[in-house]
Amino acid sequence: MRESIKVRLNVQEVNFHQKYLGLPTVIGMSKKLVFARLKERMWNKLQGWKEKLLSKAGKEVLIKAVIQSIPNYMMSIFRLPGELVDELHGMIARFWWGAKDTERKIHWLSWEKLCRPKSMGGMGFRDLRVCNEALLAKQIWRLMQDEQSMVHKVFKARYFKNTSVLDAALGWRPSYTWRSLWGSKALLLEVLKWRIGDGRLVRVWKDTWLPGPSSFLTPAPRGQVNPDMLVCELMCDNPPRWNSELLAQICHQDNAERIMQVHISHRAPVDRLFWWPDRKGLFSIKTAYMLGRMRPSLAWRSMLGSGSDGYWKEIWKLQVPPKLKHFLWRTCSDSLAVRANLHKRHINVSPICAICQEAEETVVHALLDCSCIRQIWCSIDSRITINPNLYQYFKDIFTYIHQRYKGLELNIILARLWACWTIRNHKYFEQEEIKPELVVVGFGKMVLEYNAIMEAERHNMKARENESNSDWQAPPLGSLKLNVDATFLPNGEVGLGGVIRDDMGRLKATMVRRCRLSKDDVIMAEALSFLNGLLVAKSLGVMRISVETDSLILVNRLKSGGGDIHSHWGTVIEDIMDIASSFLEVSFSHVCRVGNSVAHWIARSEPVEGMASVCTENFPQSVIALAGLDFPFVIIVIAIFLVLLFSI
Repeated sequence: MRESIKVRLNVQEVNFHQKYLGLPTVIGMSKKLVFARLKERMWNKLQGWKEKLLSKAGKEVLIKAVIQSIPNYMMSIFRLPGELVDELHGMIARFWWGAKDTERKIHWLSWEKLCRPKSMGGMGFRDLRVCNEALLAKQIWRLMQDEQSMVHKVFKARYFKNTSVLDAALGWRPSYTWRSLWGSKALLLEVLKWRIGDGRLVRVWKDTWLPGPSSFLTPAPRGQVNPDMLVCELMCDNPPRWNSELLAQICHQDNAERIMQVHISHRAPVDRLFWWPDRKGLFSIKTAYMLGRMRPSLAWRSMLGSGSDGYWKEIWKLQVPPKLKHFLWRTCSDSLAVRANLHKRHINVSPICAICQEAEETVVHALLDCSCIRQIWCSIDSRITINPNLYQYFKDIFTYIHQRYKGLELNIILARLWACWTIRNHKYFEQEEIKPELVVVGFGKMVLEYNAIMEAERHNMKARENESNSDWQAPPLGSLKLNVDATFLPNGEVGLGGVIRDDMGRLKATMVRRCRLSKDDVIMAEALSFLNGLLVAKSLGVMRISVETDSLILVNRLKSGGGDIHSHWGTVIEDIMDIASSFLEVSFSHVCRVGNSVAHWIARSEPVEGMASVCTENFPQSVIALAGLDFPFVIIVIAIFLVLLFSI
């Protein structure tokens, strides 16, 4: 048979392919040897760049955009050996700190600190070990979402014939690919939640299904509960709603209130898992990486505290050249090569300042307190007063400067600090006198030019925003327009408001409803107001309508069909699309807050009775006045009519 196929197709028989699509087909005991090519590729990239020509800002872009993207393809299939990952981290770190083949440079911060977010004092470099786990978890997510794919069928036949991929065991003599994927399940299992549909697949006490950080329920101490109770047993039919009496019996009051906040669809869709850190409920490498980094980093996160990293955020938000931001980052992290820091690193140098010979050369001394530097500050601007003796660390000085000076003045002061460091280095290494005024003016000019460019970009962006029409526009002739909005009220409730008007701006109906949601569920609130408005419009017999909201995210999701929303508010999106299909004509559009002021006002108003009310006549004067401001033509017509009436 083989010979006949070879003859018919005129092909050769190959017994073994060493690689397929750039990946090894067989992985033996020595994993490091198999993945050695990856290390070689990254090394060649680092060696091929003229790193002397790159500033720290340039190196940051190179590392993040080029170097750390090289292993992504391989890391999405295989788990890299830990020893290899450490070697790759070491290569990148040596490149970052400027080491050469025969020359070693001081690593002022550890690689773990460099991988911290910029808001916590790091550089935001990727931890390849955590990134590897996130990429592998992405493949498990794909297997979950597409059970008809060939890959899923192959893995299922081999490893999980009678169960799902999340419940699969490692199996007997697994391949290295399956072993790698199976090891990343833990990250998914920690984060996945259930989106409630009909509630037939979700266990009340054992599964995570409530919105918010605390997802598991604990039963109330009174009475006995079934440990395998399903969520559908907490629901009532016709119309679908939560059984409030049963919830009061088996749950604590706060848990019962959280359950009541979960939307129940009239369509009774199937329950499904979603990735809760993402707004749409879809798995993303970014959120998986962040969660993977947080797991081993809880210790240093708690040590840093919530308010101690404010100055890091302020550094990266500055409107200054990237090189200046990196200089400030090094000063605040105390990673400048001043003599005191070199002495701490056991370098054979005296900690005393080599220029003034008066004190230890710390970062504060080198930039503010050295005698020659003080002369520069006095000659530049006597209004700037910074007493370096009051501060031990430069991060405290930066906080003081940032609080006292703002805008362009702040940027100029920071540029002068950068200039002082340049002057210090020139005197220390070149032993030459230069005119400080020229250096300071040059650095200040650089910042001014950068600010001018950024200001021009902001001006152009603002001009484009102003071009968009923010006023309320009347619907086409013979059609109606529904404006909806949601607002969080001081008493903890959420107000859902809406108003229907015709092509002349005349009020046809207003609706308001109250409910309770978590303060983080802003999109959920906007979606519920949208759904409530459509339900009211349908009950009034409206067949042609255009709907506006000031939530751009919601409008974009509705225009795209809403099928890719897996999170808990995705059920509301699907309900909206289902109700919208019953209209003859329906459209969705975004409007600025100014053009949605009537709906916002109604959302803040009290329902006439109970938790919801609809008004089709005798509208409040406040609503009539606001609607008139949206459509001034009506006011003009009324004014002309009154003038003609009184002139008769």
